[in-house]
Amino acid sequence: MMIQQIPLVHRDFKLNGFSHNESTLMDAAYSLIKEGEPYEQVIGDFLMDWLSESDTIPVKTSGTTGSPKLATFTRHQMFASAKLTGDYFELSPGQSILMCLPANYVAGKMMLVRAMVLGLELRFVEPTTNPIPFEKMFDFTAMVPMQLHASVKQLDQIDQLIVGGAPVSQELKLEISDAPTTIYETYGMTETLTHVAVKKLNHTLSELAEDTFKALPGIEFETDARSCLVITAPHLDLHKWSTNDVVTLLSPNEFTWHGRFDHVINTGAVKVHPEHVESILREAFKCEVVVSGVPDPQLGERVVGIIETNESPEKYMEILASLAELDGFEKPRELMTISEFPRNDSGKIDRINTLEHLNLK
Repeated sequence: MMIQQIPLVHRDFKLNGFSHNESTLMDAAYSLIKEGEPYEQVIGDFLMDWLSESDTIPVKTSGTTGSPKLATFTRHQMFASAKLTGDYFELSPGQSILMCLPANYVAGKMMLVRAMVLGLELRFVEPTTNPIPFEKMFDFTAMVPMQLHASVKQLDQIDQLIVGGAPVSQELKLEISDAPTTIYETYGMTETLTHVAVKKLNHTLSELAEDTFKALPGIEFETDARSCLVITAPHLDLHKWSTNDVVTLLSPNEFTWHGRFDHVINTGAVKVHPEHVESILREAFKCEVVVSGVPDPQLGERVVGIIETNESPEKYMEILASLAELDGFEKPRELMTISEFPRNDSGKIDRINTLEHLNLK
């Protein structure tokens, strides 16, 4: 059966203010590779991949939970993912989007694909902590939580924003509750070509952030014996794909996320989800926190907390002792400090390097 040819570059697509067809975009990509900054060279590399004659396009995973791996996708899968996003967020030709994530990984690559196939006007900037260009308006963008936090005062320049790559803290949710921008937290991964579910963080009927992730149209969920999410995404030819994300399934289209199965700490026969503990400690300590388990002769594992601070851990032990939101087994038995967490290129905390740095792994 012959596969239908997809249009690689929409006639309304613009890159940093310039209109392009396949030929001129190839020239622009070559210029970025030869003359651009390192982040621009990666953009150029991906544009060349998109315009090449190869049947598949390689995408590297972020390596947040393990060694980075290489996945491959067809243009049809990437096109279908971009169309699903465009339909859900009602993006139309001629609208402007900001790309402020690195093109090394799937989130940045898919911003380029959305622009090319939906006919959007894309402006790319260096993926810094505070990336919104001064006095420039955009209809849509994607960020990680660290960028969103640094951009709160400029959100009137953005109409719709999706945030992913790491959980959004309660403190950040409060910061953005009155923002004019409509903001969604996303659930997805490299293997699903970014988001397959979203959670609205502001502009809700209750004026509170939603607690559950809701599937994009056509996506269905179930759980396996571990209570981990299983995804069926027909547009990606993905059928019953198992994740390591522990969830409570509310319906085939809605779930509450608890944390990763491979992060679960078994302490005294009690299972502790570090992501839940991190969320509470982050709000109480007003700084970034990583929670992990270390071997313990009596408990099997004991819970420890690592705080991004230059202050003494004693101050935080006092706060911890007064926290009623955590059960006894959930409270870290020990707090350690680190001046700055190692992060990967997309701004996510590198848990593995953090634990190795502190001789906990």
